[in-house]
Amino acid sequence: MPIAKPNLDGIGVKPKASTKKNYPELPSTPETESLVADYINLVAELDALEGDMKLKRSTLVEQARSFFFPHYHGKTDVESSVEAKSATGESLLVTFSSRYKAVPDESLITDIVGPDLTERFFQSRYEIKIDGDKIPVGKADELLGKMVELFQSYSAADALSQKSVICPTPEFHTARHTALSVEQNLAIDNACPIVVSVKTKGRK
Repeated sequence: MPIAKPNLDGIGVKPKASTKKNYPELPSTPETESLVADYINLVAELDALEGDMKLKRSTLVEQARSFFFPHYHGKTDVESSVEAKSATGESLLVTFSSRYKAVPDESLITDIVGPDLTERFFQSRYEIKIDGDKIPVGKADELLGKMVELFQSYSAADALSQKSVICPTPEFHTARHTALSVEQNLAIDNACPIVVSVKTKGRK
């Protein structure tokens, strides 16, 4: 049975207006020119360092992810982080939060775990400049339809914007380790990735 979704037809996303501007130019002096050149060079060096850090972080997260799901398979007491150490004993934490990147529809999820588990562990989340989760169940389509009609009657339908996605239910974060296989968890994490952070400071 597919995940129930509200009817958001007629609610569009306003196009973004161009923000490019022309600015007055700072008068050139030898000091200004030197500062500009030095700053641009430092930004380039920082970009290179950030690129290298991003690659190493991605590799580290993938290693932790490959360990995390098999290690906690079948368990209900699940720690949020995995500790990784250097050869000299320095350590950091790779933290698997209870937040997930949303997906546009449930088709990939259903292919992995089937319709029953998809319906159990995933839900539709939508926003229309309001919190859609607070609209009573069964009333969303009627309410949204009337709202669209109201805005259309004032030729103001473009004033509305909407976003609808599929995301895990609150119980999924813990229940996934006992309800799904390791292979299913890894596949789900490719389709709907868990938000992972790497901490070297402020560890608890």
